[in-house]
Amino acid sequence: MPRPGFITASAFNSVMTASFGKTVEKYCCKVACERLDVKYLDEQFDISGMYAIQWGNENEALAIAAYEAANFTEVHSRETFRRIPDRLIGGTCDGLIGKDGIIEIKCPNSDNHLLNITQDAQVDTYIHQIQAYLWIYGREWCDFNSFDPRFPEDLQLHTRRIERDDSIIAKINKRAGEMEDFINGMVEKARPGFEFKPWGY
Repeated sequence: MPRPGFITASAFNSVMTASFGKTVEKYCCKVACERLDVKYLDEQFDISGMYAIQWGNENEALAIAAYEAANFTEVHSRETFRRIPDRLIGGTCDGLIGKDGIIEIKCPNSDNHLLNITQDAQVDTYIHQIQAYLWIYGREWCDFNSFDPRFPEDLQLHTRRIERDDSIIAKINKRAGEMEDFINGMVEKARPGFEFKPWGY
């Protein structure tokens, strides 16, 4: 589950731009607003009603079950939030595999699922999110899964293993530091001397 005031792993899908531009600033403003306890913020940024989000939520458990059956393994610790020690950076991957792996599930539209099967088309789209999770969880690989139950059974699940890439993680860490500085600067200017205390810590 998302934690207010944290920079989350999923954000790195959109903030790893060449420059620190409007997209990054907008996300930082959202996090700063969370730290300042702005009211009704969830409603302003709510995307839960989007069909694609609902579809993914409804089918994630089926995808994990299909992965477990295909790989004779068990997915552990779903919905367990982790953070980088002493930093407000964290996330919740879709599950842990053994001692070294994590799992990431996507339930895309059927055209994108077919492109994933034939071209691994969405790997690049989510590579920064995946590497951020590997950084946060201290893991070595991620099985990236595309799942669509509308396909014939033998084509419903496609899995691509992504290895940890410390060069990408270094870039994520650098951008995260820039974002932390920007967020802290906005919070300090809005409310001098304010110390944000995240829930549960």
